[in-house]
Amino acid sequence: MYTYLLLLSLVSFAFATEQTVQAAFSWNQCGGTGVKFINLAARPSPIVLGQNVTITAAASINTVGDSSSLTSVSLHLDKKVLGVWVEVPCVDKVGSCTYEDPCSLLAKESSHICSVLSPFGIPCQCPFAVGHYSLGASGLTTLVKNPNLSWLTNGDFYAKVVLNGNAGEYLCLEVYASVTA
Repeated sequence: MYTYLLLLSLVSFAFATEQTVQAAFSWNQCGGTGVKFINLAARPSPIVLGQNVTITAAASINTVGDSSSLTSVSLHLDKKVLGVWVEVPCVDKVGSCTYEDPCSLLAKESSHICSVLSPFGIPCQCPFAVGHYSLGASGLTTLVKNPNLSWLTNGDFYAKVVLNGNAGEYLCLEVYASVTA
């Protein structure tokens, strides 16, 4: 019995203290006809909570997106736990959730979003005009707050965002990132 408990403890300890190589920031455009990302990066990688992160991005909007054409946005979040991707459930509209009427959601947060995106000439609310948009060569630098929940926030994450419209998938984007405190 003690041998079994010792073996189980050692295996559990090995998984709990496993030296995981944190994944570098990466992204993939998984579909959509309305927006084409040209580049997307975050520095540093891994992202360090309580410190600044610099995001660079460039994208082309190929089809006007407005409240009559954009119907929903789905966010799927996973966290790697003991080497297995586990979905973060939707709780109180946070996590892997689907949100209806993305234009009205942006309108509610426009004061926050526009103050960040407008200096770069990026549309911050509907309608999204056809054009090429970029966060510039130096990118956007912002502080990533540390909620002091390292057991929850540290690790590798996967996010998939799908923006749906009347004509089908407007944008699909996958992002892999590592976060540490």
